[in-house]
Amino acid sequence: MKAVIMAGGFGTRLRPLTYNLPKPMAPVFNKPMMEHIILLLKEYGIQDIIALLYFQPHHITDYFGDGKKWKVNIRYVSAEADFGTAGSVKNAEEFLDERFIIISGDVLTDYHLDHLLKFHEERGAEATIALSRQTNPLQFGIVMTKEDGQIDRFLEKPTWGQVFSDTINTGIYVLEPSVLHRIPPKEEFDFSKDLFPAMLRAQAPLFGHISENYWKDVGNLNEYLLANFDALSGKVKLHLPDYSFSDGIWKHETAEIAEGAIIKAPALIGPDVRIKEGAVIQNSILGAGCIIHQNARIQDSILWDNVSIGENTSTHKDVIGYRTRIDPDVYVSDNCFISDDVYIGKGATVKANIKIWPKKEIEAGATLTTSLIMGDRWLRELFTESKVSGLVNSEISPEFASKLGAALGAMVGIGKTVLVARDSSPPSRMINRGIINGLMSTGIQVFDLRNMPIPIVRHQLHSFSASAGVVTRLSPRQQETVEVIFLDGDGTDFPVKKRKSMERLFFGEDFFRAPSHQIGQIDFPIRVTEQYRFNFLNQIDAEAIRRRSPKIVVDFSFGGASSILPAILGRLSVQVVGLNAFLEGHRLEQDPESTQKSINEVQNIVPTVNADVGFILNASAEKIWVIDDKGNLIDHQKLVLLVVRLALELYKYDKIAVPVDTCIHVEEICSRHNCHIMYTSSDHQGLMDAVLNREIQFAAGTRGGFIFRNFHFSSDGMYNIARILEMLALSNRTLSELVKELPGIHVRKTAVPCPWDRKGQVMRQIMKHSEGKKRLLIDGVRLQLNEGTVLFLPDKEKAYFYVQTDSATPEKSEQLMMKYVELVNRWKT
Repeated sequence: MKAVIMAGGFGTRLRPLTYNLPKPMAPVFNKPMMEHIILLLKEYGIQDIIALLYFQPHHITDYFGDGKKWKVNIRYVSAEADFGTAGSVKNAEEFLDERFIIISGDVLTDYHLDHLLKFHEERGAEATIALSRQTNPLQFGIVMTKEDGQIDRFLEKPTWGQVFSDTINTGIYVLEPSVLHRIPPKEEFDFSKDLFPAMLRAQAPLFGHISENYWKDVGNLNEYLLANFDALSGKVKLHLPDYSFSDGIWKHETAEIAEGAIIKAPALIGPDVRIKEGAVIQNSILGAGCIIHQNARIQDSILWDNVSIGENTSTHKDVIGYRTRIDPDVYVSDNCFISDDVYIGKGATVKANIKIWPKKEIEAGATLTTSLIMGDRWLRELFTESKVSGLVNSEISPEFASKLGAALGAMVGIGKTVLVARDSSPPSRMINRGIINGLMSTGIQVFDLRNMPIPIVRHQLHSFSASAGVVTRLSPRQQETVEVIFLDGDGTDFPVKKRKSMERLFFGEDFFRAPSHQIGQIDFPIRVTEQYRFNFLNQIDAEAIRRRSPKIVVDFSFGGASSILPAILGRLSVQVVGLNAFLEGHRLEQDPESTQKSINEVQNIVPTVNADVGFILNASAEKIWVIDDKGNLIDHQKLVLLVVRLALELYKYDKIAVPVDTCIHVEEICSRHNCHIMYTSSDHQGLMDAVLNREIQFAAGTRGGFIFRNFHFSSDGMYNIARILEMLALSNRTLSELVKELPGIHVRKTAVPCPWDRKGQVMRQIMKHSEGKKRLLIDGVRLQLNEGTVLFLPDKEKAYFYVQTDSATPEKSEQLMMKYVELVNRWKT
């Protein structure tokens, strides 16, 4: 049997460690990751190996040669271009005339390949995917199987709400040669995104085999450290034939350890290592030829070959690359990643979370600091959906912002255009300027819209030839937090593929920088708001609103809409009582307390001035709160029912979109109007995706956002205010009268604390519990029971699990809530 090792990885997220070598050659437990894979294949009798190469192939060919040293036969196939995972295997088709196994050269695993091969044979499979359970499956493709292992669903790079299982695709496949006929030649084609979904649609025999064996994708620097520590602690079975093992310590026979040196288990001491008197080694790995001088302390660290550590120097939770020399009395703090051939002079200090690139020199006595990467958070993942958020001047600083801009600029390419905008707060101004600097440094032409509401930025992008947009704002939910929102060139949220590309550039810190004559310029577009206003008024029944000439109260929340919306409403003969209708950058944060204060104020003013309706528009002008003419707040669930009912009565939509957390009465309203419902995820992206499908002209969100496709593909609070006024005018009824006609809503929602590493486990238990029941698998799991509905939804940003119930009475909804909260608490243990 033959094996194919995918060995073309760049390892950009492992930089600077992989700056000089491809990712499969990064050492784990003192051997390149690819060597561990070869030893695993050999253990199960697989000796004919084809290695697919792409990036820096000579490192691999020079090290492994023909494979005879390992008693295997290795043939190399180099790709002329990046054709994706399946496309690159297609390049080796001439050598694959029998059943073969595919495995990545940059993972760490002790998967029982004999069990996998037996399973494949017994099922008569054309393709079998090796599966593993992972506590955080977000970075992988989720695979759902039937009881016999037949695959029935794929989810590529899911959100937490789509984690219907914690069973992920490991990238280990057993394939019959016939599979290769399904792969087009010389085209980018991926196993998980293209081939396997196509096989599923064709009902080909496609199976998944679940193993409890160790498997880890060494995807970033943090995972690299963990992989080494897992090997040290024995979590993964690896082969080290040249080492003796005693009391938790692996030691090569050529290593020299002086009397008085202390080795605390677990530890791995490589060939020709010399450890001097008084040195302390604890939970660390020392590569071949390392020298540890007197009284040095190496703790929780990985040293590659030929590293020299001076007297009284200490490292903690660091990785130090080949041939690096550190002089005496140096302190290297936590989470530092130091590349090859670096020199650090006597008495220097290296602060936490620093990356040092190859061949750099740090002067004696210097203190090396950086704020480009602050804390473990940036070692985990950069994006939450399409935004990057963090504490101002701590997690997100001007330097960090410049790096973000440079990563985006390097991704879109020199000479392209990017739109930027911000709110009026000083932190947003500061971060926006940092982003602009980074963009210009990579040759990007910047169009600065300055203080501009997000809906107008999206509108401008949709009608303008830019490659991307960036909006910086204070977080509406978390104090002292700034959010950097990335938009695609058409104004939609930044897609996953581009986020991943940008993350690789950001973590790799290897940006193209433009020469002086190609540095980007800044321009300030004109007539942006005028164009928006023109399109706005063309997509509203202005005469209906003018005839009624409503009086309204609007709280602008100190946002940019205060300089745009009043002029539009004036053209519609709307009498406006404006609150907080000026820019005030220090008052943009909208915590629950300030939001409730705004609601109370509008509730008092509406009946006092005899207004028809009151609105609170959030600072970014995307969502609204509505108060009726009696001064009563219409909660978001009831607002959905109200707007859906009016929209169906007046505009006769035959299909609308609502999130899965919408109350069950929306189905009754749609049924009465012969309207079909498309359920979406509970976030704004889900609603946008729905209306970008041309069948959907209207989408109603449960967080105060509505989308009318005739004007915009995203939620625009300013337009939604005008549209509600239009519907009230056309219906010729008051808001309070309409609200009275709505059914009672008995939705209950609570947050159950749940550790990050248990969320996948809880979702798996929910899927098991709901098997055979009527359920929706769109965002979380929604069960339709006789007593009502139950929605289980993992929080995307916090360690919580939401349980939402909806029933005919408050008592029944509360009973359902108590029952399923108890179950979630049981499932997470």
